[in-house]
Amino acid sequence: WMHFAQDLRPACNAVSIDLGIHRIPAGANRLPDDDPVFEQLEWAKQNDLKVIGGPLVSLQAGKSPTFANSTTDFDQLCRLVFTRVGNVVQQCQGRVRLWDASSSLNISEQYQLDDQQAFRLASGIIGTIRSIDKSPIVFCINLPAAEYMKEANNSIDPFRFARSLIQVHDRDIAGIGLDLNLHYWPH
Repeated sequence: WMHFAQDLRPACNAVSIDLGIHRIPAGANRLPDDDPVFEQLEWAKQNDLKVIGGPLVSLQAGKSPTFANSTTDFDQLCRLVFTRVGNVVQQCQGRVRLWDASSSLNISEQYQLDDQQAFRLASGIIGTIRSIDKSPIVFCINLPAAEYMKEANNSIDPFRFARSLIQVHDRDIAGIGLDLNLHYWPH
C-alpha cells in the first residue's frame, strides 16, 4: 500500500484509513497491536496528512463484525459494537482528525434492523465516539435516491434516518456522506 500511497501523496491533504471494528479478530475487543492501520496512521502523521478514520461500523457483507449475524440479540449487538467502537477510538485518539462513524446502517443485507434499531445503533456509535474524542464525526447513508423503496423489508428512508440523527446529535455531527452506487447492481 505504501508505494501506491506515496505516488498519490502530492495530490492529497487527507487520507481515509479503514478503522472498522470488522478488523477486530473474533474473541477480541480491540485492534491487534500489529494491525497495518497503525503503520498507516504513522505514515499519515509523517506525511502531514489529516486522517479520516472509519467507517467504524458497517453491517454490509464483507464489512460486518464477526459477532454480528441475524441471530444476535439486538441489545447484545449494541453492547458489543459500542465496546469495540470505544476501544478503537481510544487506540487511535489523537491521530484521527475526522471520525466516520458508520456506513449504510439504513440498509443491512445481513442484519435486518427496523427504523428504531438502526437509529439506536447509529446514535449509540456517535455517542460512544463523542464520549472519548471531540474530533468531528460524520456518518454515511446508502440508497439516498429512493432505491430503498424496493427493499421495503430491510431498508429505511435514508433522509428520515439522517434527519433523526441530526436532531439528536446536532452538535456532534459534522456532516453526512451519501453512498451513491451509480450503475451498480443490485440497486
